[in-house]
Amino acid sequence: MSITDVLKKSLLEGYASSSISVKSVVVCMVITALIAVYIFVVYRYMNRNAFYNKNFNISLPALAIITAAIILTIQSSIVISLGMVGALSIVRFRTAIKDPMDLVFLFWAISAGIICGAGYAVIAVIASVVLTVGIVLLSGLAVMKESVILLVNADEINAEKDIIQV
Repeated sequence: MSITDVLKKSLLEGYASSSISVKSVVVCMVITALIAVYIFVVYRYMNRNAFYNKNFNISLPALAIITAAIILTIQSSIVISLGMVGALSIVRFRTAIKDPMDLVFLFWAISAGIICGAGYAVIAVIASVVLTVGIVLLSGLAVMKESVILLVNADEINAEKDIIQV
């Protein structure tokens, strides 16, 4: 064998895609969807502020499922993974995260998708339970008095005077 034959063989066989069964994809997506719905419920329960954004909460399960699909795809072929890295490197997110807990939930959804896509759903479940317990326990600690905002919606023109009196 010549050097060119060795290079051709190693490159072509090294980058050949491995097959993923439909059953494993479906199982991965179902487990990811269940964990994603769990994240959705926990976020809704934990987020009690006046500026709850339903669209953000809906995006969390979608993000977990999309991430799992990307990881499954990357596992199947190194060529696709290189293309995916190139394509994802141009994506820019311009929305500022206003609440640090929103960032925690974003990372939670992404990591759940990555872990499930890699085939370690048990780790994703355990991490989700531990994270939930940690968030609930730490949110129950009274460190300082939280500031509150009063939102008032009024249809009447003279409602401002009545509200100020109250």
